[in-house]
Amino acid sequence: MRLGNLERSKVNIVFADEKGSKKVETTVWGVTDKSVILKQSTVIPLARTIKVG
Repeated sequence: MRLGNLERSKVNIVFADEKGSKKVETTVWGVTDKSVILKQSTVIPLARTIKVG
């Protein structure tokens, strides 16, 4: 989250949905106990997150 909000850096997130694995390069706007929040209110559940780098 610091990379996105303070340094304006994008991160790669690999996650799984119903159709398989997906990879996005994006800015993380927030993190909760259960999810990662991206811009435009897109939410990825932590349980679906495979890798962040």
